[in-house]
Amino acid sequence: RPQRIGCIKSLLRHLSFRKEIRHTRIMVIFLHALLISFLASFTTAFVPLRVRHLNAPATSLRMGVGGKAAFGLQKLKDPAATEQTVIGLMETKELTREQAEERYGDYLVDPDGFALNAFEEQNKADGYANWEEATVARSDDPEATRKRIDDFKRTSSYKAYAVVAFFCSLLLYQSYQYQHPM
Repeated sequence: RPQRIGCIKSLLRHLSFRKEIRHTRIMVIFLHALLISFLASFTTAFVPLRVRHLNAPATSLRMGVGGKAAFGLQKLKDPAATEQTVIGLMETKELTREQAEERYGDYLVDPDGFALNAFEEQNKADGYANWEEATVARSDDPEATRKRIDDFKRTSSYKAYAVVAFFCSLLLYQSYQYQHPM
C-alpha cells in the first residue's frame, strides 16, 4: 500500500507539473500577442494624415452614407439649421450653394477628419511645410512654442521606449523563467 500512495503522489505531481507548463506556454503566447498588437498600434504614428484617413475605420455615418446623403439626412432632420449653416458657409467662404452643401456634407460624415484636413489645407495655402512650422509661426512667442513642442516630442518618445522596453523585458523574463524540458 505505501508504494501505491507514493505512485499516486508521484503521478499527481507529474500531472500538475505538465499543467503548469501548459498554462505557462499559454501565458507566453498571450504576452507575445499582446506585445505585437501593442507595437502594431504605433505603426500609424508615422503615416501621413491624408493616407491614414483613406483606411480609417467606418463610423456609423461612413458605413455607406456619403456627403450628399448625410447632408440630405441632416436637412430632413433640421431644415432651418441646415439652411442657416449653408448660407453661413456661402457668405464666409465665398462658395456656391452646391459647394457649401458638399462641404457641410463632408463635415457631417467625418467631423474630425474634416477639421484636420482643413487645417492641413490652410497650412499648405499659407506656405507651411507641416503643423509644427505653422504652430510656431502663428504663436505669440515662437521660441517658447518650439520648446514646448520639442519637450513634448522628447517626453513622448521616452515614454514610448519605456513601455516597449517594459513589455519586451516582461516577455523575455516570462520565456526564460518558465522554460521546462518536455
